Amino acid sequence: MTIVALADTHVVRLGGRYAGHDPWASLERAIALIDRLSPDLVIHAGDIVAAPARPAVYHAFFDRLAARRHSAPWHLIPGNHDNPLVLSQLADAIPAQTGIHIYTMPTLVPLPGHAPLVMLPDGAGAAAVIATLEREDWRIAVTHRHLTPTGAHWIDATLHPQRQALLRSIRERTDRLVINGHTHRWAINTYPADTQPLILTLDGLATTFDHAASAWALAAHRPSVALIECSDSDDNGVPRVQRLAC
Repeated sequence: MTIVALADTHVVRLGGRYAGHDPWASLERAIALIDRLSPDLVIHAGDIVAAPARPAVYHAFFDRLAARRHSAPWHLIPGNHDNPLVLSQLADAIPAQTGIHIYTMPTLVPLPGHAPLVMLPDGAGAAAVIATLEREDWRIAVTHRHLTPTGAHWIDATLHPQRQALLRSIRERTDRLVINGHTHRWAINTYPADTQPLILTLDGLATTFDHAASAWALAAHRPSVALIECSDSDDNGVPRVQRLAC
């Protein structure tokens, strides 16, 4: 199974800009790359739009996804910029044939022939997160907020609110991959140090943050997605991860 993962698209009204960048242009490049890669599924780890999360912007985003060439299903969760209520309403309204799936509650998604995918939307309570992680022998979990410190105080203040509960739940699962976004800076870590599971932090598709700065700042932007390859056997180690520039 091949998966493409991305995060922090931060789209705005059509023709607008986010932090000086055109998020729609980055999204178009990502979709074009996904069309060429032809993955089995696509994961979006949150912050679909830029706050304030307006329904018209969501509609424009999902209209673009519905028009994509490649038919792989998309699985999306809200991030801290998103409006879960609006996304919940959209989840009920989007036609099933579009292959677009939005999760506003912790959900275990069955994947034919593979271990389930765990989707953990921003704002989910610790009890619901733990209960979902303990339900099945899952392989990949997706959350929005980062789980491992970046070293930048201005962004580490927004570590996942249920970070410790989530890390305790995954600590013994040595062949797992946890995907998160939020920091707009690519990183691959293990927890605890030098052990598994693997924690993949995705770059921001809309912008890249400068973690060396003492406050909010942007770095040179090179949007990227992750290409994740899972073996046919779900007991054959951590999925392989590759960074691809859009």
